[in-house]
Amino acid sequence: MNAALHYLTGRPLGVGWASSWSVLAFPLVGAAVGAGWVVGSRILLLLPRTTAVAAAAILIIDALMTRALHLRGLTEAIDAVTVPDPAERQRLPARLSPTAALQPAVGAGVAALVLVVLLRFGVLFFAAEFDYRLLTVPLSGRAAMLWLLWRSCLTDPVDAPVPAALGRPSPLALGLAVVLSVLGALLAGTRGLWALGLAVAVGVAWDLWWRRRRGGRGALTGASMAAGGLVAETAALLTLGAV
Repeated sequence: MNAALHYLTGRPLGVGWASSWSVLAFPLVGAAVGAGWVVGSRILLLLPRTTAVAAAAILIIDALMTRALHLRGLTEAIDAVTVPDPAERQRLPARLSPTAALQPAVGAGVAALVLVVLLRFGVLFFAAEFDYRLLTVPLSGRAAMLWLLWRSCLTDPVDAPVPAALGRPSPLALGLAVVLSVLGALLAGTRGLWALGLAVAVGVAWDLWWRRRRGGRGALTGASMAAGGLVAETAALLTLGAV
């Protein structure tokens, strides 16, 4: 399971290898990151009326615990589907300058990252007082990544980046990971289940969008999987704050 832990946190954890039980790392890491979110929200108990500080603390703790892998993944994934391939770039008409055709795509990944971070901060500004229920949000994001892994194992080649790095999950391990994710979501009651369900739905939509934008070329990448988890986690956060 070291390979999955390293993949989800970016931290060296000894010798890593692909395993059919790697999927158990997803709810475990989600719970650990969620605990970090709860710690950040506790700032409100020490410093009342500092919701903005608590929201910023949660985002900083999240980035430190995951080494900002999801943030980098979002930037890389968006750039991968917005910047044309070299062969396609040559076919694009140069209207105003040799780089005119590229201008709409320049910085698309960074722009998406800024928008997502601002959205997360805005929601946390109002949701930081949810305290322990925030644990559900990172769990839901990793549950969506579970679906992306399973989907990649079903449709992508055996040597595709994601299955090759993490291994193909056994039905028992996948079932246990799903049960752990649901139990974690129940900490927030009905809101948690709504957040989990929407996160997985967003993961499904992300996978369809990614593959369509790629024109069926290539398998799911690690960056796209991390980005899908971040987008799904953001959707879970929105649900927790709205329901």
